[in-house]
Amino acid sequence: MRVLLFAFFLLNSLFVLSQPFNITDVHSVDSFSKDELYKKIIYWAAESFDKGQSSIVYKSEEEGIVLLKAAFKYNPKDDYYRGVVTYHLKIYVKDNKIKLEMYDFFHDGDLFDMGFLSVGNDAPFKNIAPKKYRDREWAKFKSNCIDFNATLTNMILEHLKKKSNSEDW
Repeated sequence: MRVLLFAFFLLNSLFVLSQPFNITDVHSVDSFSKDELYKKIIYWAAESFDKGQSSIVYKSEEEGIVLLKAAFKYNPKDDYYRGVVTYHLKIYVKDNKIKLEMYDFFHDGDLFDMGFLSVGNDAPFKNIAPKKYRDREWAKFKSNCIDFNATLTNMILEHLKKKSNSEDW
């Protein structure tokens, strides 16, 4: 019985540590139809991202979905972990609402890769640094992704609030 309980807890902890890290936000956007929001999101994506670092992977006006694959530079104080973080951003639109999902954060470091971000607090990667330093850097990486999500969300919401200049010319 003890062996079964031990095996259960071991497998359960491995499952929890390997779950991917996702961030989901839903925002109300007053006075916009689904079609208006979709067009604004497509314009925002085309205007906001460096074409070498991002692309629209999928879009469907009927479904109200835009899926982007993009990247940002990760520049912590510790040079060992500098690199690029790729991620997916899925944007759903419907009348007066948008839903943002960021997922598949992957760190591709200049010297050390941290790999895919997961919900666990223990760093899953191995390198020459002691475990406590790897875990500290893992927490910073996760915090940086959360902060980046907040910044990106604010950019999108600010863009949606802007009045179109296309009628003012």
